[in-house]
Amino acid sequence: MVIKGYDVQVAKANGYQIVTNADGTQESVPVTAAAVAQRNQTAQLRVAGQAKAQASPASSGDCGSSWVSGYKSANDTVKFSTGFIVYGAGYDYSWSVYAVGTITANSWSTHGLGPATGTKSWTGAIYHVIGPGVGGVPFYSASASVILVDGTVCYSNGPTFTFV
Repeated sequence: MVIKGYDVQVAKANGYQIVTNADGTQESVPVTAAAVAQRNQTAQLRVAGQAKAQASPASSGDCGSSWVSGYKSANDTVKFSTGFIVYGAGYDYSWSVYAVGTITANSWSTHGLGPATGTKSWTGAIYHVIGPGVGGVPFYSASASVILVDGTVCYSNGPTFTFV
């Protein structure tokens, strides 16, 4: 997961302010006591998330990690397992997995609030995928993203898998 930018409205609603540094970079700064406590929890989630990411085949970045694995089963169905670990409490997420066969392609998606723990995972199936091919989580896309409570917008860095 990589930092794409910041959602100023989400940051403000949760006690953070997005500031622009002299070098042009931005960051989210806690401005309330609750946000400071949240930032301390984020530091703990970062350490735990980095340890989990090192123990799994994840695609990591400055915001967290994402992963996907899958295989082709009967009836032109691709089964998968996917998820993410972000270094902070989630405010909102959108997530999708695609499967592109040599003849047809399809996808699966979900969205929702949170997760407060910074981690979310799913297993599922994508139907009507004819032929061998590749599957994955979209690279650097809003369809595979998490907005943290501090306003940080994180995009997946696009892990993939192949199937026959």
